Amino acid sequence: MTSKFREIVTNLQRILNIQKLTPFAKEQTAIGLDISQERITVVGLQASQQGFQLRYIGVSAVPDDSIRNGRIINVSELAGRIRELFTIKQIKTKRVIVGIWGPAVLIHLSNIPHISEAEMKEALKTEVAHYIIFTGFETVSDVYKLEEITEQGVRKSRVLLGIAKREIVDSYIETIKQAGLEPVAVDIGLLSIIRTLYTASIDASHSEPIVLIDIEFENTGICILREGSLSYFHSVDVGSGVLLEGEESISKLAYELEDVIDYYQLEYKQKIKSVFLAGDDIKGIDKVYVLLRQRLKHINIEKINVLEKIRYEEDLLSPEEKAALTYSYRAMGLAIRGAGAKGYPVNVNLLPLEEIRKKELKSQIAKFLIALSGLFLFLFLYFIT
Repeated sequence: MTSKFREIVTNLQRILNIQKLTPFAKEQTAIGLDISQERITVVGLQASQQGFQLRYIGVSAVPDDSIRNGRIINVSELAGRIRELFTIKQIKTKRVIVGIWGPAVLIHLSNIPHISEAEMKEALKTEVAHYIIFTGFETVSDVYKLEEITEQGVRKSRVLLGIAKREIVDSYIETIKQAGLEPVAVDIGLLSIIRTLYTASIDASHSEPIVLIDIEFENTGICILREGSLSYFHSVDVGSGVLLEGEESISKLAYELEDVIDYYQLEYKQKIKSVFLAGDDIKGIDKVYVLLRQRLKHINIEKINVLEKIRYEEDLLSPEEKAALTYSYRAMGLAIRGAGAKGYPVNVNLLPLEEIRKKELKSQIAKFLIALSGLFLFLFLYFIT
């Protein structure tokens, strides 16, 4: 091989590396998009060895009567608000991870025989039929293996199954696409909050079991976490929409919380010392926090400190953005996933299979075009020298 030819090959490799790395490095990042009953929150983070740096925070009101039973029914107007928010905040990234929530989005924990992931997904489809809420509805589901266990001498896998009504997922995907964005993952709100807790607030290596209370508009999730893993989950049919209306709802939540803690401590012989509170109603969370602390004085109840490990420039934030950032439990967890965080790896993706295949095809076409452009460049350099 002549020295001139070596020089051509070296230059070609350098150019191809630049072309190859640039688009795919960008594809590893995505913006967290949370759409609650009252507001749209957009959070973008940049990961580094020092932690996370806030890149974007944007907040906008959700148009009245846009969401019903967790499903977006006013798609065009809500998409316009999201598009406007991205324009105002000058967010160039089109890739987003969205979180879904509500009574028609469920988490199920199960111990099943140790089998392959494909067999696992097939076997767990039958679990969906156990929930009356999904009867007669098409669903989207995904599964994540939490750990391997031995139960009565049999090797098993403890798995987390995420399930949602297809019509709810489709409404979010359609809204995102109408906003001119690309949905790369559909996450479950509770999992994104857990990610925030373990990545932005406490370490995943935290060994003591802790309780997380996620107060949504229509229901509340109570889960127990141990060493970064979801150990127990219980749903209560009271949410922020009724919790502040009277003493009865708060009493019910307090009773359910005590019941869950007592059961876990008796069953697993482990003491629970900390309870963390999160939710999507900024004013409601503070009031529920005060009321629960008054009712359960023997339990240490804290609000998740979203900003404990996030670096940001406070002077650049408006009062509204700072308030939203403080309570961006879901949006922050989505952004952490979008930035490629590895602190809390439990990820499910309720993006329908055909959408995933479209993404894979798009990626394969991009790789082919890069390779083809490299070939043409090589031939061009070869023949002109």
